[in-house]
Amino acid sequence: MRAKKSNLNLQAFELLESHYEFIEPKTGVVRDVNALFAGYAIEIDFQHQFDKEGAIMVLCTIGVNTGSKPKAGYRMEVAAEGVFEIQNPESLDQNILSNLKFYSTLNMMINTLRNVMFQLSNLGPMKGYLLPPIDVLDLFKQKKRKVASQKKGQSM
Repeated sequence: MRAKKSNLNLQAFELLESHYEFIEPKTGVVRDVNALFAGYAIEIDFQHQFDKEGAIMVLCTIGVNTGSKPKAGYRMEVAAEGVFEIQNPESLDQNILSNLKFYSTLNMMINTLRNVMFQLSNLGPMKGYLLPPIDVLDLFKQKKRKVASQKKGQSM
C-alpha cells in the first residue's frame, strides 16, 4: 500500500532536558528485566500553545521511576518541545483538525521521547528501556480534571 502523508508536520523538535540514572539492584542480578520495567511508575505532563500563524507548540515531559523511592534499574526524565504545522487546515473536517491539533501532536511527542529514552538507556547495564504504549485519551481526561480542580481552587 502506498502511504498517504498526513496534513500534520513536525517542524522542529528540541530536547530541553534529559536525566538518566542507573540504580543498582540490592539483590544482585535482576532475572526478569521486563517485569521490573513494567512496575515503573510513569508521569507525563504536556502543554499545547497556538500562535497566530497556525503553529502548534507542544511541551512534553516524561518521567519514569522518578518517585521518592525509585526501583532498581533506570530512573529517567526527559522534556522536549515540538513545533507542528497543519497544512491546509481549512480543507479538513473540524473533528479531524481537532484530533491533529491535540491527540496526534501529543502522540508524536511521546513517540519521539520514547526513542530518546531508549537511546539514553540502551548502553546501560539492563539494555534499553522501551516506554510502553500510553493511553493519550486518559492523559487528556486527567489534564482536564487537573485544570478544573485548579480553577475551582482559585475561585474560592
